[in-house]
Amino acid sequence: MSTKLTRIKKRDGRIVKYNINRIVNVIFKALLSTGTQPEDAEKLSQKIAKKVEAKLIKIFGEAKRIPGVEDIQDLVEAALLEAKQFDAVKHYIEYRQARREIREEKKRILNREKLHPIEKRFSLNSIRVLASRYLLKNREGQIIESVPHMFKRVAVAATLPELLYDPKVYKRPKKFPHVQPLSPAGDTCDFDEYSLIQNTEVKDFLQKIKEKVNHLPKETITEIHSGYTLGNYPITYGHLERLAVAFDELEKTTGRIKISFNKFLDLLSKGYFDKYSELAKKFYKMMTEQEFMPNSPTLMNAGLRLGQLSACFVVDIEDDITSILMTNLHIGLIFKSGGGVGANYSKLRPEGDYVASTGGTASGPLSFMRIIDTTTDVVKQGGKRRGANMGILEITHPDIEKFIMVKEDLSKFTNFNLSVGVLPQFWEAYSNKKDMPLINPHTKSVVRQIDPDHLINTIAHSAWKSAEPGVLFFDNINKYNVLKKYKGEIRATNPCGEQPLYPYESCNLGSINLAKFITLKDGKPHFCYKKYYSVIRIATHMLDNIITINKYPIPKIRANTLASRKVGLGIMGLANVLYKLNLAYNSKEAYAFMDELAETLAYYSMEKSVELAKEKGAFPLFDKSEYPDGKLPLSGVYEHPKPKKDWHGLIEQIKTYGIRNSYTTTLAPTGSISMIADTSSGLEPQFALVYKKNVAVGSFYIVDPVFEEYLSCKKRGGEKLKQAVADNSGSIQTLTDLFTPEERRVFVVSQDIHWLDHIIAQLTWQQWNSSSISKTINMPEEVTPQDIKQAYLIAHEIGLKGLTIFRDGSRIGVIEHLGDREKFKPQPSKYALEILERLLTNKGSIYYKRSDLRNELYDLIKGVLEGKSIAGLEQMPLIKETNGEDTTEAKEGKCPVCGGTIVYESGCEKCIECGWSACPVS
Repeated sequence: MSTKLTRIKKRDGRIVKYNINRIVNVIFKALLSTGTQPEDAEKLSQKIAKKVEAKLIKIFGEAKRIPGVEDIQDLVEAALLEAKQFDAVKHYIEYRQARREIREEKKRILNREKLHPIEKRFSLNSIRVLASRYLLKNREGQIIESVPHMFKRVAVAATLPELLYDPKVYKRPKKFPHVQPLSPAGDTCDFDEYSLIQNTEVKDFLQKIKEKVNHLPKETITEIHSGYTLGNYPITYGHLERLAVAFDELEKTTGRIKISFNKFLDLLSKGYFDKYSELAKKFYKMMTEQEFMPNSPTLMNAGLRLGQLSACFVVDIEDDITSILMTNLHIGLIFKSGGGVGANYSKLRPEGDYVASTGGTASGPLSFMRIIDTTTDVVKQGGKRRGANMGILEITHPDIEKFIMVKEDLSKFTNFNLSVGVLPQFWEAYSNKKDMPLINPHTKSVVRQIDPDHLINTIAHSAWKSAEPGVLFFDNINKYNVLKKYKGEIRATNPCGEQPLYPYESCNLGSINLAKFITLKDGKPHFCYKKYYSVIRIATHMLDNIITINKYPIPKIRANTLASRKVGLGIMGLANVLYKLNLAYNSKEAYAFMDELAETLAYYSMEKSVELAKEKGAFPLFDKSEYPDGKLPLSGVYEHPKPKKDWHGLIEQIKTYGIRNSYTTTLAPTGSISMIADTSSGLEPQFALVYKKNVAVGSFYIVDPVFEEYLSCKKRGGEKLKQAVADNSGSIQTLTDLFTPEERRVFVVSQDIHWLDHIIAQLTWQQWNSSSISKTINMPEEVTPQDIKQAYLIAHEIGLKGLTIFRDGSRIGVIEHLGDREKFKPQPSKYALEILERLLTNKGSIYYKRSDLRNELYDLIKGVLEGKSIAGLEQMPLIKETNGEDTTEAKEGKCPVCGGTIVYESGCEKCIECGWSACPVS
């Protein structure tokens, strides 16, 4: 008989290493559930686990077979009974049954008889989201792709560009390689990518792939495998097509390809490139361990026929009917490929303007936006959902007032987010209390003068009433724009506002799950920066490769994107990390932690981008940018009082070797991908700690996982406690009889945080962000338009690039509060008030120039602080403004996919139950 146990058999038949600690942990949790003190539970669980192990050795040693998971669980149950831990036995039996039900539900959803270990790792909610939106289905709607296969096809797509830079393929120069930008290649109506191919072997190969793929049935995933592999990773026909195009592109832009394409394929077929499967393994591991997720189009389309991997696009619209209709066609093609589109409509002449070619009058930007709105209704993104638009009109356009107020009727422009593009001339007029000219973009003549106070008040009132429009501060967007001296100013963004782009440019995004970097040290949670550094670098590498392997919907977009090579690495899970570290979201300690996270993200993503430039070349427009002058697209490098990283050293590295990506960071909304990663969304506070989900057979409560774990450790919970929190809008702030002051300090949700602290959180990340941020500034129902106006002024003065405000109750069909609770009025943090004091004493601030604005701000803050004042404000006279209009009644919205609850988060509508989002990034 064996005296040692070394292996066990998993349910799927795999043989894995035996680990007694797993038995100890399940017994420990069962004992904790009975109210046993942790110290006693730890000792007893060790004792019982050893008895279980002894029985395993005796039974299976004699039988000379490997025990299975169920065998071990049966013995755990028996050992708990033997120890007379009857309540623990009951808990353990219930736990086993719950796990069994979850496994069966996953099998049902995935249409599988057995689950892969990766599918076991992901939560049931993650599996639901993956099944509903990402995994491939046949014509009958049945899932035909496993979760690990999806991540493998993404990992392979992101790895294949490495093959092109292998020493046998690519001749690396002594100095860092310079890559010529691609020409847009013909008229914008030319969408045939194959016509751009120069290499005849590549052309022949692509034709063969096209013929094969056209004859393949779409019902089975295995039939799209090409027969080529990268180690153990299958290569699809979709992968091969993109690899061939990338080969041709690298050949004609660098002239450094050493072998023919047929020789390249021969090396691939013989396994020469299998060494790169280690990189694919890194990408795969990073995703399957939920440390990083790319934007939705990458998960949906990588390695497939569609092949379009970017979420964010910007197009241009000139003031003629041909351009307008052509742009509409381009937008339709982008939606079809899975992307979202932003456009600045300010070049279009105003409504009523004379049109010489017809002798008629112009119908104005809003009328042409309706054309785009209709196109959006009928063309689904990637064939799976409606598209999303950002519509921008600059503040000097004669139709600006109509634009500002158009969505007060929420039945209009339902496929658009709207933003006012605020220009420097507005701030000049506003600071000096002078009228601002509205200018006809066609004739360049002044149509009329307008009071800038009236304009900003109108924007604030409309946002108060309908949550739109947002505002984009073009001066702040372009202040550190390293491409401005060559390409001019950026005047548009993607649909959620976080990615400023030039016309016909795109960007692919991805987010790191911060919650995966918490480790225990001396029994206390700590953030593991070493692991964070590593994932930042791997994710940056992955996003850069995705640019190369991407299939762009229009040649002009391909050329412009490859010229700048912008990537947008961001984060998710911030709220969960703060909970785990016992930090209140709106505390000075949390802001300091966010600041370090943000600077670290910026620094290591750029450092990795420099390494990539050494190997593959800087982005083609590098020499025309401000990088060679030592400039960086980060305000924190110049304005932060105490940067922690060696930015001077990095600047010198960039000047010597170049940088692969002109921009590296973006903080995007992460609705669905954060659900896949089982974490909180973006940099937003948690929406609710507990909310109630209603289904056909009844209802149950969904609890934030960190909060639930905390309650479990404190031996608290139960349906009554969950109901109390859910009925209190998911907040615990007024439940003083149920939660301690310390618990209420840490476990804050979005509505518990003053709007000023939401702005400060955005600032903390913005100063280290090369692009911009998608974040919602939550405000309670009782705020006035005056508050919103002050939020705009503060945001601009501290350097934010844009702002999206959501007042609770402002949008019909979207809710913020999930129940009725006693009013809790959050106060701004001391740190936020210090920011305000800085603005008031800064001679360059608009508050310093205009005393009336200081008075209004004093009134707001003094009211919030219930009579308390801050330095510099005590002597200001009070100004009382009242608003006589009734607030809009908020009605519960329903998700178009699952019928769940719709909320407004990160600048767009999102379902908190299935992950559906109006934003293509999520």
